[in-house]
Amino acid sequence: MSHALIAKSRAEMAMALDAGIAQLNVESVPELVVLGELAAARRQRAPTALRINPDVAAGSHEKISTGRKHDKFGIPYEEAPALYRLAAEIEGIEPVGVHLHIGSQIGRLDPFEAAYRRG
Repeated sequence: MSHALIAKSRAEMAMALDAGIAQLNVESVPELVVLGELAAARRQRAPTALRINPDVAAGSHEKISTGRKHDKFGIPYEEAPALYRLAAEIEGIEPVGVHLHIGSQIGRLDPFEAAYRRG
């Protein structure tokens, strides 16, 4: 489980914690760890959902697809249970759910159904 920190900067995470954001969607192990460190240093617990990549092709354009196994966003489906357990052990993290995003400009419902059936 070694994924790059690709989504939010430390400053953005700190701003979200200061604002009392109701849920932060985390895309990788490094992002989860950084968020946990930031929250713990503030004596907070960050309400966190894991962005799971369900390995579902939504049929949208190649450049905006985000739900397939080889797409760069999200936590691989098979790693989700272990990462959720890890999230529960990190002092500054309060796991509150999972999040899925399989792409944009999707004109059919069946890719969404397939993604949520995996969860």
